[in-house]
Amino acid sequence: SAIDLRGVSNPGIKRVFLDRQVEANPRAVEAVLQADAVVLGPGDLYTSIVPNLLARGITAAMRETPAKIIYVCNLMTKRGETDGFRASDFAAEISRYLDGRKPDWVVVNTKPVSAEAQRLYAAEGAHPVEVDRLNLSRFALNVYADALAGEETTLRHDPDILAAAVLRLAGLEDAAASTSGPAASRQSRAPNGANPA
Repeated sequence: SAIDLRGVSNPGIKRVFLDRQVEANPRAVEAVLQADAVVLGPGDLYTSIVPNLLARGITAAMRETPAKIIYVCNLMTKRGETDGFRASDFAAEISRYLDGRKPDWVVVNTKPVSAEAQRLYAAEGAHPVEVDRLNLSRFALNVYADALAGEETTLRHDPDILAAAVLRLAGLEDAAASTSGPAASRQSRAPNGANPA
């Protein structure tokens, strides 16, 4: 996309749009309407997540669905795309492209990023996403905060911990309890299935 070719921090992105309008696949719309939960992310905000919301019919389905909308916030910013973004900025953009519907849950990482990882990412213009809890609550109905980052220098969400958290937030208690590994028991200790920020 043109966004990926920017490679610079300024000016900021005002709006993401399609060159021509496209209709959403009816099966995708039906899946959103029938889902227990719709999980957005993790992924690049403007080049991976928002484009999925631009096809005609998706946003309307996201507003109408009784499913919980769970947004998994990025661990790091991205040069030329989300420079200087805090968690609230990510959540605000998600709400904007959902035509004002706030995510039921925004999932954020509280685990500190190692100095080595920060050094490597800073060379690419990327920095840890600050969790500004007070402001974040303006753009989400609930906030789930936990140590979600993996141990690798190439930062990723720990898949087991994230999966257990998403299942619990979606209300799929049985599925969360059956998740193997330490993540399941760790998440099950959270009061009401969540760590409110």
